[in-house]
Amino acid sequence: MARRFEWDENKRQEVLKKRKIDLLEAARMFNTPEKMEVWVDQRQEETRVNAIGEVAGVWYELVYAERGDVIRLITAWKLNEKTKRKAQARYARRARRDEGARRDT
Repeated sequence: MARRFEWDENKRQEVLKKRKIDLLEAARMFNTPEKMEVWVDQRQEETRVNAIGEVAGVWYELVYAERGDVIRLITAWKLNEKTKRKAQARYARRARRDEGARRDT
């Protein structure tokens, strides 16, 4: 089933102006979910999901909410170098572990 996305266009334009990031570009990380790192933040009134992922060589953190079968994009930013290196290292470890598990089967 294809994912459906929604967003507040005013918020999208605000993020684009403030951070030079298009929420729709950052959402392309859903095309490679194996590269995403996801955790849930329940401190908000609405449960929010934070995801770190790579899109065309750029690493983003994307905040979204799941509403049934719809993913509501909330905000995004580029990772700083330190956070990006940590995310890349975690992804590399996970990829090596997954490769080892495939060889064992």
